Amino acid sequence: EFPFVTSNIQRNGTPLGVEYLIKEIGGVKIGIFGLTTKNTENVSIHAGEVTFENEVMAARKVVKLLKKQQVNLIIGLVHLGFEAEFGHGAVLHVIARLDARGLGGVADDLLDGHSHSFIERPEHIHKTTIVTANQSGRYVGEGIIRMKKGRFVGFYWKPVLIKGFQPDSVLSLQLRPYVEA
Repeated sequence: EFPFVTSNIQRNGTPLGVEYLIKEIGGVKIGIFGLTTKNTENVSIHAGEVTFENEVMAARKVVKLLKKQQVNLIIGLVHLGFEAEFGHGAVLHVIARLDARGLGGVADDLLDGHSHSFIERPEHIHKTTIVTANQSGRYVGEGIIRMKKGRFVGFYWKPVLIKGFQPDSVLSLQLRPYVEA
């Protein structure tokens, strides 16, 4: 029962979830948006049921909307891929394209998935901090955002290895056919 945040997926011309969220925490106004690689339309079984807007165009639009609402911090929850082999949907490409258009970075922080990269320390591209926590729930990222007078000043990141937990028996049973396939 949490909001599904996606800025570039639509079904029948309507956003599949919410395009962005604005949360106020400790007096800091935080804008959150989500992107999924457009390449999903080539690899997903049900991709024909939805349309994927170009990641750069969607990010540009949502970042402008969030900046108009005077958020103090912008966080992108993205499934684009960090590494170059992931083509035009890669995080680095999106950041570079937006920076070239004068947006000064996509967001203050991007939490990425897709390429299954392991990033022990945050990467910094232009003014954007990028982190990703590997794959398949092997790690969870511990991130602490530092703000000073309503401005982003830093980000602490630590990947935490998930171990010592017994698998949930009900979930394991539900997932068995997929694991076997």
